Amino acid sequence: MYRDPEFLLQLMMQSITGGGNYIYVVLLSAIFLILIFRRDSIESTLLFRLGVILFAIAMTLPPILNPMLALSAATYGPSDKLNLVLIQAIPSCTLGIAVVFLASALMPRFKTTTAKIRMANEKHPLDD
Repeated sequence: MYRDPEFLLQLMMQSITGGGNYIYVVLLSAIFLILIFRRDSIESTLLFRLGVILFAIAMTLPPILNPMLALSAATYGPSDKLNLVLIQAIPSCTLGIAVVFLASALMPRFKTTTAKIRMANEKHPLDD
C-alpha cells in the first residue's frame, strides 16, 4: 500500500511544506500586532506566554511528526490506524489550547477591592 518510495517521498515533502497553514500565519501576525500596538491590553502575561509557547509547539509539531508518520505508515497495520489519527490530532489540539490561552489573556479581569466596597457603602457628604 505505502511501499512505493516515490509516494513516500512525495508524502514527506507535502507534510514538510504544509498545505493549509494560513491559520498559523493569521495567529502569528495577530500576536505580533498585539505586542506592537496593544501591549497594554494584555491582562495576564502568564496566560499570554503560555499561549505563545503552545502556539510555537503547535507550529513545529507537524513538520516533525508527519515525516515520521509517513515513514512508519508502511509498517503499521490496520489496528494501529487509530494511534496514527490520535498522533496527528495533537498539533490541532495544541493550537486550540493556545488560541484559548491567548484569548483569555486579553480578556479584562474584574477586580473588586475592599476600598471600592467600602466606598460604595459610605454615604456621600452631599446626600444629607
